[in-house]
Order: sequence, then C-alpha cells, then structure tokens
Amino acid sequence: MQPRWRLALVPLILVACSEDASSTPTPTTSSSGGTGGGSATGGGGSATGGSNSTSGGGGTTGTGSGTGGGGGATGGMGCSMGGMGGAGGAAWNPSQLSGLNLWLEASTCVVTSGSNVSSWGDLSGHGNDATQSFLSAQPAVAVSAINGLPAIEFDGVNDSLIIADDPTLNPLLDTYLHLAVGRFVSGSGGYDLWMSKATNAVGSNWRLFRNSVSQLQLYWGNDSQAYGGSTGSVADGTDTIVGWGVDAFTNQLIYVVGSNIERRTVLGQGAGSNALDVRLATDGVQVWSKIRIAEHLFYVRSGAAFPDADIHQLIDYFDAKYALGL
Repeated sequence: MQPRWRLALVPLILVACSEDASSTPTPTTSSSGGTGGGSATGGGGSATGGSNSTSGGGGTTGTGSGTGGGGGATGGMGCSMGGMGGAGGAAWNPSQLSGLNLWLEASTCVVTSGSNVSSWGDLSGHGNDATQSFLSAQPAVAVSAINGLPAIEFDGVNDSLIIADDPTLNPLLDTYLHLAVGRFVSGSGGYDLWMSKATNAVGSNWRLFRNSVSQLQLYWGNDSQAYGGSTGSVADGTDTIVGWGVDAFTNQLIYVVGSNIERRTVLGQGAGSNALDVRLATDGVQVWSKIRIAEHLFYVRSGAAFPDADIHQLIDYFDAKYALGL
C-alpha cells in the first residue's frame, strides 16, 4: 500500500512594522540638490557635509558640517559640492550676515588623498571651491590644529589652492572684507601672502599679506595705489583672527587682528581686474607662504558699509568656536 501524504495548512501571520523615526535618510545625488542626509533641525553633522548635487542646488535638508550638527556653530549647513542643506538649528552662523560669497571651513567639505587636499568646498552656496590638481602642490590637513578642529596647512614651497575666477569674487569698487582664523607658521622675511587675486602687472585686484615688520597689509586695485596699514604685529605660530578689507561706503581700509579693528582713510582706489583666479598662500608667480587656515570668510556688499558691529559678531563666532581667548 502506498503511503498517503497530507498537506497541513499553517496560518500566515502578518506583522506590521513602523519605520524608525530616528533613522537617517540616505543622501541623494540628483542635480537639483535632492534631500540631504540629516534633519532640518541640525542633522547628524557629518564630516563631509551633505552629498546632494555637485552644483549645490537647493536640497531641502542637509547632513550638516562636522561642527554644525544639532544646531552647532555652522548651523548644519552642507557645502556647495554637496548642495545647500537645511538651516539646521538656531545657532548663529556667518551666512546670516549679508554678502557672504566665500566660506571655507577645514572641518567640512575637504577632499583628500591621504593627507593631501585636492579640494576645499565653499559653504556660501556660490560654488567657489578651492582646488589643486597637482599632487606635489597640494596642502595637507593639520588634524586637531585649533581647539581640536583641523586646519589646512601650506608648506611655503609650492603648495596652493586655486579658486576659479567668478563675478562673486570681484569686488571692484564695492565694500568687501576677508576674515579668517589661522596662523603664519613661519615667515619669509617680508611678504607672507595669505590669499591673492593678482598678477605683477598694473591692474591687479587684491593681495592679503603680512609685511616685513609682521603687520597686515592690503594691496588692491592698481599696485601703484597700494595703501598698507597695521593693527599690531602678527607673530609666527600664533592662532588668531586676521582680516583685510575696504569699506567703500565709508571710504576706509579695514584691518583686523584678534579682537582689534583698525580703520584707515582711503586716499583713492583703483578698479581691479575681472579675469584673475584667487590663490591661497601664493601669487602663483614668485611667492609661496607657510600658513595654516582653519576658516576663511569673504563678504562683498554693493553700496553698503561693513560696520564694526558686524565684524565683532564674526569675531565672537570665531572666538567661541576656536577658543582663542580674545
């Protein structure tokens, strides 16, 4: 007799699972910016910022910078290489002042190969990223350089980063201000360049440097109309705030060292060239400087002043973030 088989029916039980509300969404890479990884209230604060579009277009939320998660010092903003993320919390950040056209911060949006930096992304949303394609000329990341935060260090031999020319980087006769945190690691004895948009020809735009007596000096417009100033000396190896600018509204030069602001009357101002790249730590011709930059801001305002109250707000932001003790 053949055995008989019986099929036993077992009831199927379906269990409904709810999505974990605390999970982090995966960043997208759409050209429109997509949705960044992180919430609109500050997100997780990843070290590389959101990875939205390469053009930095309009993501509604963003991962946030390494210092900005949860409403941190940078307010959870992604870089332009990863799209603009959500505002991310109520903490004040430099984008809340008008005219921010460049924002480099070493704790986020830095692309490296080993310790070499090939790209440093602009947080301002204008896409003014600083890059260097030649391996031998790439600066390095100095880990935990200032208050546990990194900085980009240039060797003073041939290191530099280049920002392609853009209308947002051409102040011409407008008010503009560069404000940065870092140090001159060691001097060349008279011409330590921080940043330049210049050539050796008449008609160059601007050069930010430290002169032979360790004082800040700005050349702008035509080289033949260079007016220098100082706000006290800036010693080698000192982490501090440095600033250079022109307030076209009040007809004054602006210099900042630490928490000190100095204004000098401008005698005249030449128009600068429009077709020059911006270079960090070099003029691209004859000078390379050994400097370390943790963060650099560049503001341009047309037909408006840059009052001391705004500068002090930026000084307070830097002081709290980098524990400078000002």
